[in-house]
Amino acid sequence: MNKNNQKSIIIGVNGYIGRNLSYFLNESGRNNIDFGIEEEVKYSWMRYSKLDVTRKEDFFQIDNDVNIIYYMAGLTGTLNGFELYKDYFNVNVIGLNNLLSYLHENNIKAKVVFPSTRLVYKGINGIELNEESIKSPNTIYALTKSTCEDLLKIYRKSFGIDYEIFRICVPFGNLVGNDYSYGTVGSFIDNAKKYKKITLFGDGNLKRTFTHVYDICKLMTYSNFKSSNNIFNIGGETFSLKQVATKISGLYKAKIEYIDWPEQALKIESGDTVFCSNKLDKKVDGYKYKDLNRWINSISI
Repeated sequence: MNKNNQKSIIIGVNGYIGRNLSYFLNESGRNNIDFGIEEEVKYSWMRYSKLDVTRKEDFFQIDNDVNIIYYMAGLTGTLNGFELYKDYFNVNVIGLNNLLSYLHENNIKAKVVFPSTRLVYKGINGIELNEESIKSPNTIYALTKSTCEDLLKIYRKSFGIDYEIFRICVPFGNLVGNDYSYGTVGSFIDNAKKYKKITLFGDGNLKRTFTHVYDICKLMTYSNFKSSNNIFNIGGETFSLKQVATKISGLYKAKIEYIDWPEQALKIESGDTVFCSNKLDKKVDGYKYKDLNRWINSISI
């Protein structure tokens, strides 16, 4: 089937990756329908309806002929998950289970595409992480993502529901809206703009793999026509947090402040998370990722 004839939906279109993915699919001429928790959205291209993933009955809106379901719904965050654990499990885990159960009960043969996170890994300083590297989630959020990965495998084994899991390290950039990311890069830019200061824990030498959201959207949609039932690391460029903060601070004439690690933050820190993406890159013929330096230099101050 031609990819432009595929019928796809996004569940969780209100979030950072969800709305960028919706825009990307629309610009690519894909047949896409969007769902989210809010009553309505402001983007004119969306064919949008409200769907609460914690209510299994809301999934009746999924047509039997859908081919791909991008499950972007979920709560994110680190320390707040310990206080809001019920919400995290209800939305992230029960929400996905509601979808998979609905697909099984209604014999809908759609592939589920799921974004996971670097935080499922046990970080190892100086060593790239591949898809078989040790998992060791340190937060409720990371635990729910790891559990969701296992849910997808279970439903595939028992009921033949196909999936694709994409582990994302640190996203940045935007195709639509004003958010530069939902984490590291966005907070650096926001603090540099507002306070003329970027705060780093320790010496700032922890390393991450940074990926433009365009590449995330491109690769999550590209591989759907190449494989099924895989886990992929999405690659990018590797920098230390200090290197990225330095580039952004220079753009906004901001200072970098180094402080000691807060005790609780240190307990949940995973260490270096540098992705090896050879598995996915081979599937897409050596994909060339967008340049973080060039993107930072292109930001309008």
